[in-house]
Amino acid sequence: MISSPHIRTLTMIGVAALALVALRPAPAAACKCAVTPLEERLRGSSHVFEAEITAIDKHEDSDPNYTRVVHVKVLRSFQGTTYASDELRTASSGAACGVYFEAGKRYLIFASLREEGGAAPELWTTSCAGTQPAELAEEDLKTLGEGSAPAANVNAEPAPAEPAASSAAPATQQAEPHGGCASCSVGAGRAAHAQRAGGALGLVLSTLALRRRVRARRIA
Repeated sequence: MISSPHIRTLTMIGVAALALVALRPAPAAACKCAVTPLEERLRGSSHVFEAEITAIDKHEDSDPNYTRVVHVKVLRSFQGTTYASDELRTASSGAACGVYFEAGKRYLIFASLREEGGAAPELWTTSCAGTQPAELAEEDLKTLGEGSAPAANVNAEPAPAEPAASSAAPATQQAEPHGGCASCSVGAGRAAHAQRAGGALGLVLSTLALRRRVRARRIA
């Protein structure tokens, strides 16, 4: 028969064990993604492209849910207007469906434009969107085809002009364009707007073509 002091001791040990279990922090919810076919991933993304990661911004914040900014060199574009040098964002935590990128590696990226706090739309990607290393996406890349070259960056510096060949005849001075630099900035803005508008039309046409190609591949 167990004496009363022993019963009290066992009861206290049991209560302490229950308290430790109750105080233990619950594990963070993991990101769970369903496996979806390529056609569905194309519908869920505004931009699809293959790119090499050139740099990843480091963040000193202790918050595990901060935004990671990833700089990319776009190699070829399959959907949407992308630029030769671009950037996208993803959550830093895998539990928040962030993508773990490695500098120097190539990826097939499925991204969408997102607006936050009234700022300009930015490209975002998640692990559920279908983004993965290029070596794991060979079948998708084969189905997507050759793609197209990325657009030139609007703010890219022009190439230096070659020196003019010497000539006996005096060089003819060209008239300054009407409007000076003010018209240059307006022209650049209109060109950027036209490029974005053309990209929207290209997005629709490329999406339709990709869907037909995917359906044909599945039927075959």
